[in-house]
Amino acid sequence: MLKFFMQKLKNREFWIALFYFLVSCVGIALIVRSMIVANTDPLIWGSAENQFINAVPRRWSYLTYFTDLTLSIFCVYSILNFIAVVFNIKKLKDFLNNPYVVLFIATNECFVLIIYTIMICASGFKSLSNLGAPNNRHDFGSAMFKHYFVTILSILWMFFKRPKTEINFKNCLWFVTFPAAYGIIVKIIGLCVYESEWYPYPFFSGKNLWNMIFKTQGGTLEIVLLMLACIIVLALAYILLIYIFYLLFYKKNKKKTT
Repeated sequence: MLKFFMQKLKNREFWIALFYFLVSCVGIALIVRSMIVANTDPLIWGSAENQFINAVPRRWSYLTYFTDLTLSIFCVYSILNFIAVVFNIKKLKDFLNNPYVVLFIATNECFVLIIYTIMICASGFKSLSNLGAPNNRHDFGSAMFKHYFVTILSILWMFFKRPKTEINFKNCLWFVTFPAAYGIIVKIIGLCVYESEWYPYPFFSGKNLWNMIFKTQGGTLEIVLLMLACIIVLALAYILLIYIFYLLFYKKNKKKTT
């Protein structure tokens, strides 16, 4: 057993897997802490980090945030990768090293970073300054960890894996089903589960979105058109991101195979 672990300590793959494993433990701890805080006080959900909450959803509802959902996927992936490396489980390694799996995780993490950055800029950096207040330093660190640090790691992982097989862009488009299913499920939960209608992000409610942009009460047709425009923009942005990462993968594959 000692010889087994000594061999692992000499392996660079082991140390990288261990680092990602430790990062995933921090990520899980942050999610669990947020869920505990949400359950202990119905009016407090991580203070400034959750400025859009206006109802009383708690505990598991925290996972309706796309950020925490993608972070959970990243954490599970990193933990499985660590297990695969330590015990040299070939089938698990092959699955985790599949270029579509790696690209899927990197795409969603990067999408989180882009949307979060846009929301910060749209608010005039007010939310960021609130997070940076002395009593919200934990939330600030948590937000930077979730939206930027983990995203950078997932992109680095995408480049480090050096996939040996080429990928097809049409197959990558299946990634769109993930945010699409997420949006449908969150909309249903927001309408049916809570005491009052609530969503993790303001653009899930057409009325709130119209009011935020135009500071008035829009008509039904106007709100529907605004929601459709919002969905189209988000979908196109997601597909564009997939295409950019696909090109990066393709060029890397091409260089390696020639």
